[in-house]
Amino acid sequence: MAQKSSEFLEEMTQGVTKIAEASAAISEASNQTANEALQGKEKIQEAIQQIHTIDSSVQHAASVIHQLKERSAEINDIMSVISGIAAQTNLLALNAAIEAARAGEHGKGFAVVAAKVRKLTEQSNQSAEQVARLIQRGLVEELGSVTEKLAKQA
Repeated sequence: MAQKSSEFLEEMTQGVTKIAEASAAISEASNQTANEALQGKEKIQEAIQQIHTIDSSVQHAASVIHQLKERSAEINDIMSVISGIAAQTNLLALNAAIEAARAGEHGKGFAVVAAKVRKLTEQSNQSAEQVARLIQRGLVEELGSVTEKLAKQA
């Protein structure tokens, strides 16, 4: 009977040892799972921060593009006005030249003035076109800068 008790106690000890080992393994697996969950949470928070940064950049880019669109429309309006003035001035210079020719010898001085007005009109028109090209180039460069910043954020 003592031997049976001893064997029983030995079996009990082995059972308790196995339970303790299994419990330790479960505890280790639980700790590892908790660590991986924490790392996953940190990765998600980093991704959320990056999304906020990208969103902010996109909103800024959209604002800049909207402003560029408005400026471009304003420039086109101004260029239309300048072109209209130049066309009217050119027409007036032509009419003045015709009147000067009709006046004959007395209109020669007026013909010189009409020619100068026509030349100034052409110069004004050319200068306005140059200004428009420079502004358009500036707008394109600014748009390119915004696009480049967006590409870097991606």
